[in-house]
Amino acid sequence: MAIREDRYSQLHQLTDYLPDIVQNRYLLSPITRDQAKEAIEAPAKAKGNFNSVPFAYTPAAIEQILDHLTTNDTQVETTALQIICNRLERLDIPEIRPENIPNVENIFFEFYNGSIQKLPDEQQEKARIFVENQLIQQGQRISLDELVCKNYLPEEVLNQLVNEQHLLRRVRNSSDRVSYEVSHDIMIAPILEAKRLREITEAQIRVEAERFKKEQEWQAQLVVEQAEK
Repeated sequence: MAIREDRYSQLHQLTDYLPDIVQNRYLLSPITRDQAKEAIEAPAKAKGNFNSVPFAYTPAAIEQILDHLTTNDTQVETTALQIICNRLERLDIPEIRPENIPNVENIFFEFYNGSIQKLPDEQQEKARIFVENQLIQQGQRISLDELVCKNYLPEEVLNQLVNEQHLLRRVRNSSDRVSYEVSHDIMIAPILEAKRLREITEAQIRVEAERFKKEQEWQAQLVVEQAEK
């Protein structure tokens, strides 16, 4: 069983039924740069029945990745590391060099857009509006109860965003119900950028629609005036 540290206290609610539930535990701490380096290199070199062939990273490429993801001089953000390594694996080249690494901010932007585009066509716009307008408020991730979320997206789409895309995650809320939230803080910036671009496009569409409407009205008025003559 794995549980977020800030939810750990809730396990004590089960001690009347499972007295030993908190007796054997292991704290999974953030990984160090050395551990992250191993997490980057070892799976890439591994041989086996995988979707991609073994490949390598140059030392400079590894340092570039770690420099971006290291916090507090020692800790590396593992969720972001997983997304970046997955993106680089899909390059399908024998050796990753610094020049092969896309702009890291773009990787998370692509991850977000790719997650939405894997949804059924009729749900993509709804999912964007839900994630960008409801799950991010004032630059912060928020959790919404599942009953609220189902007003925006059907349960099967929410499940896909959690289990397949890993863009969202389920959490147990204070009412002992399920809530949904964006999977990690690192996704806030790319989601807000996607929202900004969407709103620009929507504004352009509104302007064009208004222009077309006025042109149609002008043409209709012109026809009426010509008929009166």
